Amino acid sequence: MTDEAGLRTENPSHPFPSQQIDSGRCGHGEQESDCGLAKQLMGSVKKAAGKATGNRRVQAEGVADKIAGKMQKAYGDIKDKFRKVI
Repeated sequence: MTDEAGLRTENPSHPFPSQQIDSGRCGHGEQESDCGLAKQLMGSVKKAAGKATGNRRVQAEGVADKIAGKMQKAYGDIKDKFRKVI
C-alpha cells in the first residue's frame, strides 16, 4: 500500500511502528549526550529495517532519527562543558 507521495505505508505488524517509538524523551537521570547516542543507534536500526523491508518511509524516519540523535548528542556535550565551567 502506498500513500499520496508514492511512499510505501507502514505495515501494522512492522517491528518499528512509529507510534511505539517515543524518541522525544530522555530517560530518567540519563545524560543528554547518552540519549543522543541511543537515538542515533535507534535511527541506524530503523534505517536498516526500512531498507531491508523496502519501506522507504521507515528508512527516512531512521535517517531523521539518526540526525536528531547527532544534534542531541552535540547539545548534551555543550551542556556538559558549560556545567564544568560554572
